[in-house]
Amino acid sequence: MGFDYALLEGLKSRPETYKTLLGDAYGRNTMTTLMSLQMNKAVRRGQAFVTTLEGTRFKERMFFHPDKEYVVVIGINGREFKYYFTPRIEWSGAQLTLHSARELRDDSWVDKGIIVMDKGEVVRCF
Repeated sequence: MGFDYALLEGLKSRPETYKTLLGDAYGRNTMTTLMSLQMNKAVRRGQAFVTTLEGTRFKERMFFHPDKEYVVVIGINGREFKYYFTPRIEWSGAQLTLHSARELRDDSWVDKGIIVMDKGEVVRCF
């Protein structure tokens, strides 16, 4: 219960991928397999939700909590998909403003501050 509880509580404050959860241990078969089993169990129980990240070569997955305190925004810039999470968004005309946004970069979330996106750059929000 301890591992599951801590993992699920962490998902309330930010979404996670296998790379962000495991860090340097990602790619070590044993750790990745154990994490996969834990996350699949949480998804089956309805304790976590999962989405596949567009534009990733091996169909990476992002996990988030049903009672999350943030909004996930997927944007596109040319041919590259960008993944953000933010506690608050504002629509104003044809622009979306992300406040205190963080961008997914490989195995960590990087603080980006305020980001303004055009409506055409937004692929999905949830």
